[in-house]
Amino acid sequence: MTRGFRVSGGPRRTALLTALAVAVGGLALSGHPLSAQAPAFAGPPPAADTAEGPVPAFVGEVGESVAETPTGIWWGFGVGGGSLRFTCDLCARERDRGPTLYAAVGAYAAPGLRVGMEGGGWTRDDGAVREEMYRAGLTGFLHPDPESGFHVLAGLSWVGYRADDIRYDSGALSVGLGWEFEVVPGWAVGNAARIDAASFGSFQNDDDRVAEDVGLSLVRFEVTVRRR
Repeated sequence: MTRGFRVSGGPRRTALLTALAVAVGGLALSGHPLSAQAPAFAGPPPAADTAEGPVPAFVGEVGESVAETPTGIWWGFGVGGGSLRFTCDLCARERDRGPTLYAAVGAYAAPGLRVGMEGGGWTRDDGAVREEMYRAGLTGFLHPDPESGFHVLAGLSWVGYRADDIRYDSGALSVGLGWEFEVVPGWAVGNAARIDAASFGSFQNDDDRVAEDVGLSLVRFEVTVRRR
């Protein structure tokens, strides 16, 4: 005889053992809180506290801000003064001063870079002869900081000088710098300093060549207005 109780019969014995197993399992679970009985869930880690406040546990990827290239057409003009000088064996050393004017129109090539066609002129009347210089070409304006009005410029152009029957034509290089600021939305005003320089031109009187290897330089200071 066994200690405790005796179960006889195959099916009855199997059913009784199953009931005992269920009862023991229920007692084991009842000794733990429901939170321990629930299945484990891997949630996000808690936020870390810093001196500036809690920091989110998950931080998404932060992309660097990229300046966008403006669209559309810009145009502008400028007025000011300039001094012109020729360099050659027969040329005077003095610089002649006179008013200047230019106009430009172009588009944006990249953030902080705009290019445009530009045309302008310089003139002087010494009482006997009206001197005029014309120029036309392509100019690029680079803003090292696209959000700043400071810019540098460079360009290639044609320059032509006329004084009665004397004329001069040559290719020229233009360099300079400027600064502008927005006064109302879409409109900017500023100032610029530029130098137009040419070499290897010649003075001609009608069909006769008067002087060769003539250089030209025009220094300009202008107030600018631009529609952005």
